[in-house]
Amino acid sequence: MKQNLMVSLLLSVLVVAATGALHFAGALQRLEWLTLDWRMRSFNAQKPAPNNIVIVMIDEPSLQYMNDIAGRWPWPRSVHADLIQFLANANPKALLFDVLFTEKQYPDRDGKLNDQDQALVDETSATDFVFHAVHFDKDVFPDVDNSVQVPEDFVNRFALNRDAHNVMTSAAVSGLPKHHEHDKIMLPITPLYAASPGIGVVYAASDVDGIYRRVHLVHRFQGAFYPALSLAGALRAQGVDSIDFESGELLVGGKHVPVSEQGTYLVNPYGKFNTYSYSWLMSAKRRFDAGDAESVMELFRDLENKIIYIGANAAAIYDLKATPMSPSAAGVFIHASAAGNLIDGDFLQEIGSGATYLFSVLFVLITCFSTILTTALSLRIIIPAAVFITYNLSAYGLFGSNLVLEMVTPSLGIVLAWSSAYMYLTFTEGKDKRKVRKVLSQYVSPVILAEVVDKYGDFLQAEVGTRENLTILFSDIRSFTTISETMSGERVVEMLNIYFSKMTDAIYAHNGTVDKFIGDAIMAFWGAPIRTKAHARDAVNAAIRMMTILPEVNATLEAVGYQPLEIGIGLNSGEVVLGNIGSDKKLQYTVIGDNVNLASRLEGLTKQYGCPILFTEYTYEYIRDEIPCRIVDLVRVKGKHHPIRIYAPLLIGDLVDDEELARAMLVVSVTEQGFDHYLHRQWDAAIGCYQQLPSDKIQSLMIERCQTYQNHQPDSSWDGVFTMKTK
Repeated sequence: MKQNLMVSLLLSVLVVAATGALHFAGALQRLEWLTLDWRMRSFNAQKPAPNNIVIVMIDEPSLQYMNDIAGRWPWPRSVHADLIQFLANANPKALLFDVLFTEKQYPDRDGKLNDQDQALVDETSATDFVFHAVHFDKDVFPDVDNSVQVPEDFVNRFALNRDAHNVMTSAAVSGLPKHHEHDKIMLPITPLYAASPGIGVVYAASDVDGIYRRVHLVHRFQGAFYPALSLAGALRAQGVDSIDFESGELLVGGKHVPVSEQGTYLVNPYGKFNTYSYSWLMSAKRRFDAGDAESVMELFRDLENKIIYIGANAAAIYDLKATPMSPSAAGVFIHASAAGNLIDGDFLQEIGSGATYLFSVLFVLITCFSTILTTALSLRIIIPAAVFITYNLSAYGLFGSNLVLEMVTPSLGIVLAWSSAYMYLTFTEGKDKRKVRKVLSQYVSPVILAEVVDKYGDFLQAEVGTRENLTILFSDIRSFTTISETMSGERVVEMLNIYFSKMTDAIYAHNGTVDKFIGDAIMAFWGAPIRTKAHARDAVNAAIRMMTILPEVNATLEAVGYQPLEIGIGLNSGEVVLGNIGSDKKLQYTVIGDNVNLASRLEGLTKQYGCPILFTEYTYEYIRDEIPCRIVDLVRVKGKHHPIRIYAPLLIGDLVDDEELARAMLVVSVTEQGFDHYLHRQWDAAIGCYQQLPSDKIQSLMIERCQTYQNHQPDSSWDGVFTMKTK
């Protein structure tokens, strides 16, 4: 046991170290992302975005519809100006373009902005809800000059940490990771951002597997902070005027927004959005311009006070990104989902690596110790499997409550721990099981042997000895010495082999263990190596079976020239010492102790009482309600001071009818009455009871004893105990 404890601990340390190294090296990250994406699809596929988030999609039907009106993409910017003018009738809270207008569509004419760009600038200026996109990026070319300064008017108007806004507190400025600094910036054309009430950064970076799961809500460039397009929409929707940073979280409008150490936010994506095709809105505008205002009034009511994002999912526009929800989703869905999260406070809370590793340590310990220290094969499988399934089902289910637990590292820890523990057991238990099988195959039935080998640890423990409550049986052939003297040695061995074979089968049939053959005697016990509370019942039933099949054994012996045998069987139940006793050269799986000796003494009494089976009151207490037994006597065996009652079972076979059972119970009752009269010196009453019983040696012995006491009363110290002078 101590060795197994040490091995369990050592394996746990090795597995924890291995999983920890893989976890912190990032080797398991891609697998973890797969489980995260699966959970997102499972829970969020039908999850609707907040009602106040609307997406206008430049889709394939829009490109086809607008082809005859405005030509191929990119459309003249007056088209977007027309859309702004039309949507102004709905009075939206904000209209945010996930479309970059970083270059002029046509050159200036006579020092003035071209008509297309000017139309977009004019409509933007005419409203107070149009936000345009800014693109930041990391420059991959180190020789590019990135020293160009952002125009001061742009910084003053849109930087969250400048006096014009002063939205970000000093804690937020100092708390956000400083390494998240962009190298280059792409601004809308100057007249356009000058006309806009706000901007939003559309930069997003995928994880290393190419999937977009995270965004920066705040972007840093040259010491200034700018809102992502998602944050810009949320700020506008909620009228937030302060962004703080506290304990690793952004505080936006009183909501605690969890961000990673790198300052990224894990987007909780939505599967359903209130989406309009760009072409459908332009069609509605044409009806509206034609005087059919009534047909679009419901649209205006639906868009009133909404946060409207304009993006594209048409393949030709190249703004498709792989997300957990789809391998090719419009980038605007990422911004709109993050905005919806901020508006509703719908944030995914990630359990950190520290907690994940603690889970892994705990599960590895449980798996190693349960696999190595338990002996039942079922428990070695069920316990680790239950831990594995319970944790992963919990991790899956808790995602529905926005709690993100890592699944791969703890699961890998369980699998590695179980595999390592089983590998250890395969090498060690194989040797031990062969040892157990070799020793016990001499004593127990194949059925018991198979079960013991599965629980071999209990048997190996017997090498140091244990105290067990068992039932012991001794049987002996009467007058064997006289019988054997008339035969050759070969004939004696042949006769004993026939006899022992049948009697061993009877013992095995009732789950007994053959301890040894002592000449013509058999010693067996019940209750080990298979622990059972029914050891006394099984032992008595085995003794009855031995007597039942004795006529068959004698018939076999007579058929080959041997005389029939008579046997006596004694049983006792009690505490004994059980163990593998002997030397390293020869071991005997056996029992020793006073209760073993007592069973042997009872076997010697069977001939005196003319009763084939006798057992002590200790065995009787176990079976009194199951097997009809009659009291025989109160005796003090040689070598014992304390007297014991001895009993005999009424030999009843497996098929017993009610009449036979009733006769047996009557014998039990009359015998108890007679023996009680005997103990109380009521000789006539005792004789009367015994005379009612079937004639046998016990009846005649007790009647003779009562008649003797009638003629010669015992002295006052007589207590009914019959003391045996011999073994």
